[in-house]
Amino acid sequence: MTTAEKIDYSKTLYLPQTEFPMRAGLPDKEPLLVKRWQEMKLYNRLRESAAGRPLYVLHDGPPYANGNIHIGHALNKILKDVITRSFQMRGYDSNYVPGWDCHGLPIEWKIEEQYRAKGLDKDQVPVNEFRKECRDFAQHWIEVQTGEFKRLGIEGDFDNPYTTMNFHAEARIAGELMKFAMSDQLYRGSKPVMWSVVERTALAEAEVEYQDYESDTIWVKFPVMIAPDATVVQFSEGGSAVVSPPESLGHASVVIWTTTPGRSPATVQWPIRRASPTDFTR
Repeated sequence: MTTAEKIDYSKTLYLPQTEFPMRAGLPDKEPLLVKRWQEMKLYNRLRESAAGRPLYVLHDGPPYANGNIHIGHALNKILKDVITRSFQMRGYDSNYVPGWDCHGLPIEWKIEEQYRAKGLDKDQVPVNEFRKECRDFAQHWIEVQTGEFKRLGIEGDFDNPYTTMNFHAEARIAGELMKFAMSDQLYRGSKPVMWSVVERTALAEAEVEYQDYESDTIWVKFPVMIAPDATVVQFSEGGSAVVSPPESLGHASVVIWTTTPGRSPATVQWPIRRASPTDFTR
């Protein structure tokens, strides 16, 4: 062998033989894996092989059906997929049931944006037509997100998801609400509900943002005003009541602390009254 010959040193090493490529090539490899799982109906085979095992069913906390998925969806779904797969390997019939939230302002707002782009007014559109457009919009994004979740490698019952706009689901919700009403557990109370003037709809508490405001803190001393027939009741350390004459208060005051000094002019005076038997009821 002359020095001009090129030496292939790899032939001098005992290396393991493998069909794995040197590079993962995930952008090309992953779609092929997902396609293979779908063609072999992996989800159905998992259910068949786990038939009779203890159930572990993960019902999805439904995302809104109003756009493409983002990194938050990916984190949520991948973690859930890890959970269901791990329980499947631990001997359970572990099923993941995806779902979608198809109601609410996020979807309605998207339809209204389309109206505004066309110069239309929501109030001039029949309500049933508006609702149908919202349902069609949600259904479109359910199909889009399903494909995107599958692209992440998520394995679940995507052929039979649950949706809040399913007529059967809506009927069951109404039925359960009627059970509350018929058993006198449903009542009307008073609760402030924030209203969006722009979107013309009620807002959830989590959607309300408050502007930061710095207020002065004050301490106010209110002198005790003693009524002519007043009796002072004090309690000792042992808990027994001691009746004292009003003079024992001297020039006592009640001190309050507040961060809303604007309310101070609306304060009232607390009269000290004669003790009654109910004062000593523990």
